[in-house]
Amino acid sequence: MGAQYGIDLSLDNEFSRYLDENFYSMVASSYQRVFDRDKQLAGIDTIATFKFQDGSFYENIKIDEKIQSHYIDKNLQTNAFEISFFHQRLDKRVGGWFVDEELETEFYFVIFPFSKEGKGWHRGKINKFRTKNIAQLDILMIDKRKLLNKLNDLGYTKERMISDTKNIVDKNIGGRSKQGHKHFDYCYSESLPEKPVCLLIGKDLLREVADKRFFVYPDIVRAIK
Repeated sequence: MGAQYGIDLSLDNEFSRYLDENFYSMVASSYQRVFDRDKQLAGIDTIATFKFQDGSFYENIKIDEKIQSHYIDKNLQTNAFEISFFHQRLDKRVGGWFVDEELETEFYFVIFPFSKEGKGWHRGKINKFRTKNIAQLDILMIDKRKLLNKLNDLGYTKERMISDTKNIVDKNIGGRSKQGHKHFDYCYSESLPEKPVCLLIGKDLLREVADKRFFVYPDIVRAIK
């Protein structure tokens, strides 16, 4: 674990604090930030209950927060879902969190952050990022099973995704691999120690599948859907 790990942990802590103070405490009927390492490794960042004005009710759902913390202000139109990675201790490639059926995640909260400065949060400066810099979070509340079912309907079964990523690794196709589908690409980050291969899912499809969408500001939360 080096300096980058420390920066990532610091960023996670800043965003967790902001979410607790400016989102969960304002929107959830109850919530619990998870600090137990085993539960975190099981894909749980937060457990929360929500009751919305439209009558929808979510009780003690297990949430994995997917924050685009290294892409502040980028307004990316995709989010990466990990299909496989190289496990250094086991010295082999294993299934990523998106296809790991042993994880307890029930919902993904995919989070697109925007700062008051509006630009400039590159890797050389990201260690200085604090909650006070946050202007807005765009949060998509996505049922994991519903998303997997949608992908299955579009032909992207778990088996296909695993086969596709194996082919990418075997052929050493680094970077982004176009799939000829408007919603999907793959990305092989061969320069990273874990060498993950991710399915990049378009934000338009994620919006379609999402149960709720929230715009979170320092003093107000707007819920959509």
